[in-house]
Amino acid sequence: MDKINLGKLSLGNQFSEMNAQSQSEAETSFVPKSSKESFCKSSPCSRNEIAFTSCEDAKTVELSRPIENQGRILDLTVTLRNICPGKRVALSVQLYELDCFQREYHRGLKIMTVPAHHNMGCTNVRVAPIRFIMPEDISVSMPQDGCRSGRRFKVRVDAHYIDINLGAGAVLLNADNAGFGE
Repeated sequence: MDKINLGKLSLGNQFSEMNAQSQSEAETSFVPKSSKESFCKSSPCSRNEIAFTSCEDAKTVELSRPIENQGRILDLTVTLRNICPGKRVALSVQLYELDCFQREYHRGLKIMTVPAHHNMGCTNVRVAPIRFIMPEDISVSMPQDGCRSGRRFKVRVDAHYIDINLGAGAVLLNADNAGFGE
């Protein structure tokens, strides 16, 4: 272990009195002497390293590097129109990416149950947000000038009621009492 001098205190493998020269060093630095010497004698820094001189407190460094693993996030809001009260809705949202020839590439599928509302009459129901995440590495668009290119998408929405209201006195038939499977 290297000796570290802190004022009149000396820590390390050996305890000794400090001379005037080491005392002045102890007031300005807590770096062990041997570490300073090896730092100064070390090979020049590589491109990825940033070096500070012994009296340098701050440094401004400008780095230039393309960002990798980019992508896009699409938050959709779907409004289901004229939804009857007391009925749940099954909702499917499919996302497709379009290339320059209008070919479609499937990018995502969300399926959910929209809870029933309890207003007096039919009403519009907003479903938000429906989030799709599209990594850039699956883009079908060609990058321009080394930059990521624009991307185009198409959305398909399908919905239907889950619950039905047959009114008073209606009988629901299932496979057991409807004569199926005989």
